[in-house]
Amino acid sequence: MASTPLVLIASCTPNFQAEDLVKQIIGKDELPPGAAIVEKMTGFPWTIDNKYYTANVHICIAWEKTIGNAEFAEAVQAVLLHFDSKEAGSFESVKQWLPFLTHLDVDVKLLTCSLLDQAGAVFTREDVFTWCIENGFELVELQESQDRDEEEVEDTLYPDPVGVKRIISALNAHTWPNLVLKDTSSDNVTRLMALLHEREDQQAG
Repeated sequence: MASTPLVLIASCTPNFQAEDLVKQIIGKDELPPGAAIVEKMTGFPWTIDNKYYTANVHICIAWEKTIGNAEFAEAVQAVLLHFDSKEAGSFESVKQWLPFLTHLDVDVKLLTCSLLDQAGAVFTREDVFTWCIENGFELVELQESQDRDEEEVEDTLYPDPVGVKRIISALNAHTWPNLVLKDTSSDNVTRLMALLHEREDQQAG
């Protein structure tokens, strides 16, 4: 089972259920039947289907801090950790994942929260961004800030996706080891590889 590429998701706060995020990512009101990937890990199937390719993956919810066994660790291609910006202990729980993640070779690492700048928040945006940069994560806020510059959005021909759409975009931009191209012509393969590398460079930047 673990030979299927995996997306590892963990909620570091009791106020957020990882299952709800999985539903939004796969676009379902109800979760499909889950499969026990390894102990304390439940995986849900998801077919990534975009203009260029399809890929079957499992979105795996971690119920405790673990990377399972060697086979599981090798199969993990992306990591998503969620925290509550109003709970100091929640962000500390995120940090406690770092020793486990050193055993993984992943290109996609996302740190999510509902909204960073909100009443009761105990972290500054600068502090969280600094941590993300130092540890190779991209911050994704699931709710769009009401203070976002509307003129900036209107002046952008193709505004960057935010929230869950940004998560889906990042996962679609990954080069999955089992992806099946829809058009195998050499020109299409070249365009796809160039596009994926460009998106990965943007994420890294």
